Amino acid sequence: VIVLHNIPNLKSPTPKAVTKALNSDVPILFAGGAEMDWEHIPLERTGISVEHGAALQEVSGTVNKGFSLFAIPVGLDKELAYLPPLTGAIGKAKSSKSLQSIIYQRLDALETVWPLLGFNKDALGRRSGIFMGEGIWRWRMESSIQNGNSNVIDALINNTVQYLDSRDDVRRFRVVAPKRLEQDERVAFSAQVYDASLNPSTDSD
Repeated sequence: VIVLHNIPNLKSPTPKAVTKALNSDVPILFAGGAEMDWEHIPLERTGISVEHGAALQEVSGTVNKGFSLFAIPVGLDKELAYLPPLTGAIGKAKSSKSLQSIIYQRLDALETVWPLLGFNKDALGRRSGIFMGEGIWRWRMESSIQNGNSNVIDALINNTVQYLDSRDDVRRFRVVAPKRLEQDERVAFSAQVYDASLNPSTDSD
């Protein structure tokens, strides 16, 4: 997984290595604030089109309870209620149908459906993540102060990387059964369902 922080950048040309990465099959996490040049990242990679200005704004988050790519860390919604805001550029983002957001942007009391943290998979199967704010280190620090640990934020980051790095060609439903049975032997099967990050799922029917 490649992490691009404020790259491409509004204040400097895009390195050739980054352009090569954008055209490759390598999963990418795009993370940045006001200096991030979102408009020059291919739409098929991010799953969003962005219009923003030069002014800054504070951005908080709310959980999208309909998110299903992987398990939402327990307690994330409660933590987002008190975590310090991130920094972003004033503007708006329009999501494509291929983008799934786990966290939406909240601007003071205004809740939006603009992605703060979301994931996109394009027609070629390439996975990308977007984090549209700067200062996530504040979240981890504040979580540690309030709880004595940063387990929820750590789980969010770990799940993000694991999802981006997982493959589609791995079976998400697996059944274990004996290969050979004796006559009149009782048969026992066990099965496990995995989410898109290949974490065991406990809420599947």
